[in-house]
Amino acid sequence: MADQTQNSGWGEVLEGLGADDNQYFIFPKEGRTRVRLLGHGDTPADKFREVQSQFQGRVRSRWILMGFSIPDNAEEAYRLRCVVLSKTAFRSVTTMLHEGYDFFGEGGHGLAILRSDAGGRTNYTVMPSPQPVPIPDEVTAMLKEAKIDDFIPHWIELQNQSANRNQQPQQQMGQQVYPQMQQGQQPPPIGNPLTGNQTNPW
Repeated sequence: MADQTQNSGWGEVLEGLGADDNQYFIFPKEGRTRVRLLGHGDTPADKFREVQSQFQGRVRSRWILMGFSIPDNAEEAYRLRCVVLSKTAFRSVTTMLHEGYDFFGEGGHGLAILRSDAGGRTNYTVMPSPQPVPIPDEVTAMLKEAKIDDFIPHWIELQNQSANRNQQPQQQMGQQVYPQMQQGQQPPPIGNPLTGNQTNPW
């Protein structure tokens, strides 16, 4: 693990806290979802964005971080996306980062997100991989062209689609997060799926 002083910034994030998937986002599904996080910049604030999600009339915060999924099926394509975390899951990741774990560097570890749904409650357990998870060359190339803020318009579009299904327009909420995106405007593409052979790290 890295020097504690190099990770002190994650302590500030931790204090501030008090998979289904689609083309751009990885939503931890019931059971196990394995991911590898990626990011630019040197500070915690460079690595994540807090976004808003509405479900059954309630607005909740979610945290997105760039990464890719580690599927059990070796034939599945690589794709640079954002992992969507609840406050509980993000707190667990932040705690481990503050303790010195590396989830973003070339020698960083992967994460197994265990989700269980029972009695109307959703519980998350986050566990680091025993060994580092390498970043495929194709994903590294894609990361050079993408920034985490590129995903914000796609998140807003996803929320608007959900709102339209429920006849509860969300454009005002989206404008607060990404005011440059006008109503009806399609988000720009981030890139195409990346393919390659995958290994099971744990």
